[in-house]
Amino acid sequence: MSTTLTESVYPSGFCPLHHQNYPGSDIFSSRDSGISRRYNSTSTTGDDEISGIRGGADLLSSASSATGTHRKIILESYAPSGIDVNGLICVGGGDNNNIDLTTKNENEEYGDLPGMSKIIHMNGSILAFPTMCFLWNVKYPHEVTLESLAPVRLYTPSIQYLFLGCDTPFPSSAISKIKKEMKTRHKIAVESMDVMNAMGTFNILNGEDRRVACAIVMNVDE
Repeated sequence: MSTTLTESVYPSGFCPLHHQNYPGSDIFSSRDSGISRRYNSTSTTGDDEISGIRGGADLLSSASSATGTHRKIILESYAPSGIDVNGLICVGGGDNNNIDLTTKNENEEYGDLPGMSKIIHMNGSILAFPTMCFLWNVKYPHEVTLESLAPVRLYTPSIQYLFLGCDTPFPSSAISKIKKEMKTRHKIAVESMDVMNAMGTFNILNGEDRRVACAIVMNVDE
């Protein structure tokens, strides 16, 4: 016996099994389908895909629920010698909100006031994480390998997104291998781009409490 799909899953009327009346149900309406509503409201991309990023947070906040009392790393700017990094240290370990405004106004740069973050220039390539940043012993794009990126794989809590930044193109075969290995074995989505875009994307996602890392190669020949 063949079954014909009609507008309703079952017609309205009396159900002999339960001995009561039921209304009809429209299969094309999401009103009666909790599954349909949940499916339509969920992104079809996985959590490890860059295109699936959602959410937002205060980018100017020095700490968040994800990082606790630790300051977020902000990649401020770069030069041929290295990267200016904000958030590594602060003067006196105090709180920005407790600074005396009278004293603050007397110091135009606010660089030596308790609680203010200091910008550190890191000479060379770096590996940046949500609340820490390290010098990275890599000088050329071809030196970016799974082995040199081992700190990213070992970092806890595990990283979701890794941005590789260099103003000289990375070897395509090496980057393809890194992307495949990082995604399949470590669930880390990897994207390569120039230094400025890598820094900016890292700052935004770190501000949104994403588990993000940024590996920047400062080419010493430039």
